[in-house]
Amino acid sequence: KMHLRAFVQEEDVDVAIRVMLTSFIRAQKQSIFKALQKTFKKFISNKKDNFQLLFYLLNDLVQSYQQQHNCPLSNVKIDLNLFKSSLQQYNIYDPSSFYQSKLFKQQFKILSNSNFIVPI
Repeated sequence: KMHLRAFVQEEDVDVAIRVMLTSFIRAQKQSIFKALQKTFKKFISNKKDNFQLLFYLLNDLVQSYQQQHNCPLSNVKIDLNLFKSSLQQYNIYDPSSFYQSKLFKQQFKILSNSNFIVPI
Protein backbone atom coordinates (compact mmCIF):
# COMPACT_ATOMS: atom_id res chain seq x y z
CA LYS A 1 0.00 0.00 0.00
CA MET A 2 1.19 3.50 -0.76
CA HIS A 3 0.54 6.41 1.57
CA LEU A 4 0.32 10.12 0.99
CA ARG A 5 2.66 11.84 3.45
CA ALA A 6 4.30 15.21 3.80
CA PHE A 7 7.72 13.52 3.68
CA VAL A 8 8.97 10.48 1.79
CA GLN A 9 10.00 7.57 3.97
CA GLU A 10 12.28 4.68 3.09
CA GLU A 11 9.29 2.34 3.08
CA ASP A 12 7.61 4.46 0.37
CA VAL A 13 10.67 4.20 -1.87
CA ASP A 14 10.87 0.42 -1.28
CA VAL A 15 7.21 0.01 -2.23
CA ALA A 16 7.66 2.09 -5.39
CA ILE A 17 10.71 0.04 -6.45
CA ARG A 18 8.88 -3.22 -5.73
CA VAL A 19 5.81 -2.15 -7.75
CA MET A 20 7.92 -1.01 -10.70
CA LEU A 21 10.06 -4.16 -10.74
CA THR A 22 7.09 -6.48 -10.35
CA SER A 23 5.25 -4.80 -13.21
CA PHE A 24 8.31 -4.94 -15.45
CA ILE A 25 9.08 -8.57 -14.64
CA ARG A 26 5.48 -9.72 -15.19
CA ALA A 27 5.50 -8.08 -18.64
CA GLN A 28 8.33 -10.34 -19.83
CA LYS A 29 8.20 -13.71 -21.56
CA GLN A 30 8.11 -16.75 -19.28
CA SER A 31 11.75 -17.69 -19.88
CA ILE A 32 13.00 -14.21 -19.02
CA PHE A 33 10.42 -13.82 -16.25
CA LYS A 34 11.96 -16.56 -14.07
CA ALA A 35 15.53 -15.27 -14.50
CA LEU A 36 14.53 -11.69 -13.67
CA GLN A 37 12.47 -12.86 -10.72
CA LYS A 38 15.50 -14.64 -9.25
CA THR A 39 17.83 -11.72 -9.97
CA PHE A 40 15.61 -9.12 -8.32
CA LYS A 41 14.09 -11.22 -5.54
CA LYS A 42 15.78 -9.19 -2.81
CA PHE A 43 14.05 -6.07 -4.12
CA ILE A 44 10.70 -7.76 -4.64
CA SER A 45 10.43 -9.44 -1.26
CA ASN A 46 10.15 -7.61 2.02
CA LYS A 47 9.63 -9.06 5.47
CA LYS A 48 6.66 -6.77 6.07
CA ASP A 49 4.75 -8.02 3.06
CA ASN A 50 5.49 -11.73 2.89
CA PHE A 51 1.76 -12.38 2.60
CA GLN A 52 1.62 -10.24 -0.52
CA LEU A 53 4.61 -12.10 -1.94
CA LEU A 54 2.99 -15.45 -1.15
CA PHE A 55 -0.24 -14.27 -2.74
CA TYR A 56 1.64 -13.13 -5.85
CA LEU A 57 3.47 -16.46 -6.13
CA LEU A 58 0.26 -18.43 -5.64
CA ASN A 59 -1.46 -16.42 -8.37
CA ASP A 60 1.52 -17.10 -10.61
CA LEU A 61 1.13 -20.85 -10.02
CA VAL A 62 -2.58 -20.57 -10.79
CA GLN A 63 -1.87 -18.80 -14.10
CA SER A 64 0.79 -21.36 -15.01
CA TYR A 65 -1.59 -24.22 -14.22
CA GLN A 66 -4.30 -22.66 -16.38
CA GLN A 67 -1.90 -22.24 -19.31
CA GLN A 68 -0.48 -25.76 -19.04
CA HIS A 69 -3.84 -27.51 -18.66
CA ASN A 70 -5.89 -25.06 -20.76
CA CYS A 71 -8.66 -25.04 -18.16
CA PRO A 72 -10.95 -22.49 -16.49
CA LEU A 73 -10.17 -21.07 -13.07
CA SER A 74 -12.80 -23.30 -11.47
CA ASN A 75 -10.77 -26.42 -12.42
CA VAL A 76 -7.44 -25.22 -11.01
CA LYS A 77 -5.88 -27.21 -8.15
CA ILE A 78 -2.47 -26.25 -6.79
CA ASP A 79 -0.62 -28.92 -4.85
CA LEU A 80 0.39 -27.61 -1.39
CA ASN A 81 3.79 -29.27 -1.66
CA LEU A 82 4.43 -27.58 -5.00
CA PHE A 83 3.51 -24.22 -3.49
CA LYS A 84 5.75 -24.80 -0.46
CA SER A 85 8.69 -25.87 -2.64
CA SER A 86 8.34 -22.72 -4.78
CA LEU A 87 8.67 -20.62 -1.61
CA GLN A 88 12.02 -22.07 -0.61
CA GLN A 89 13.88 -19.91 -3.13
CA TYR A 90 12.56 -16.91 -1.16
CA ASN A 91 13.64 -18.45 2.16
CA ILE A 92 10.03 -18.93 3.27
CA TYR A 93 9.51 -22.35 4.77
CA ASP A 94 6.25 -22.15 6.73
CA PRO A 95 3.30 -20.51 4.95
CA SER A 96 0.74 -21.76 7.51
CA SER A 97 0.01 -18.26 8.85
CA PHE A 98 -0.61 -17.11 5.27
CA TYR A 99 -3.38 -19.71 4.94
CA GLN A 100 -5.17 -18.04 7.87
CA SER A 101 -4.80 -14.52 6.46
CA LYS A 102 -7.65 -12.46 5.07
CA LEU A 103 -5.71 -12.04 1.81
CA PHE A 104 -5.63 -15.81 1.26
CA LYS A 105 -9.17 -16.52 2.43
CA GLN A 106 -10.69 -13.91 0.12
CA GLN A 107 -9.59 -15.74 -3.02
CA PHE A 108 -8.43 -19.24 -2.09
CA LYS A 109 -9.21 -22.16 0.14
CA ILE A 110 -7.53 -25.43 1.05
CA LEU A 111 -9.69 -28.43 0.23
CA SER A 112 -10.50 -30.38 3.36
CA ASN A 113 -8.84 -33.79 3.58
CA SER A 114 -6.54 -33.02 0.65
CA ASN A 115 -3.32 -31.24 -0.16
CA PHE A 116 -4.70 -28.81 -2.72
CA ILE A 117 -5.32 -25.08 -2.85
CA VAL A 118 -8.22 -23.98 -5.05
CA PRO A 119 -9.46 -20.54 -6.09
CA ILE A 120 -12.84 -19.53 -4.73
